[in-house]
Amino acid sequence: MEYLVRKVSRAKWAVPSFGVNDSEIAADAVKGCLRTSGNTLSFWQCNSEPEDVNEAVLALASSMERLDTFDVIVIPKNDLNDFSFEATLGNTPISDLRERHLDMIELTMGKLTEVARYVANSIRNENKCQRFRKKQLEGLVMKAVRDGRLRIEDLSDRQQRLREEILKRLKDQHSVN
Repeated sequence: MEYLVRKVSRAKWAVPSFGVNDSEIAADAVKGCLRTSGNTLSFWQCNSEPEDVNEAVLALASSMERLDTFDVIVIPKNDLNDFSFEATLGNTPISDLRERHLDMIELTMGKLTEVARYVANSIRNENKCQRFRKKQLEGLVMKAVRDGRLRIEDLSDRQQRLREEILKRLKDQHSVN
């Protein structure tokens, strides 16, 4: 079965304290976690195996400016059959992961509201959210570096802090050996 992975901030999806009922969604959750561009919403695809979810997480982590703990929602693609998707190359310096990217396309406010309700329910009631701690992300990134999948020179200029973290870890590993 195919799954879709998207980075979210789990805390933003809690029922707002100022909400009238349990189905309320804070505007900051939508603004922060479901930000669209060109009426599209970005996802990484995988199967349900933990290693494959890790690949989607690696694609996300390798495009960050620095590594920090984050949450992802893992959604069965079949649950979103009413939406249109388009394969696009993902923004990651790991070339073998770029083709695992999909955009949900032709989004309207109504469709985005449906996605927001689905995400809120999935996080609040179905536990489809997974947390990846900084240490786990470092392990994924360093394995990709050791395996030659992630090259430091492929990181963008804005990823200076990530580059420094990787170089420090490499130096620490060499001094131990």
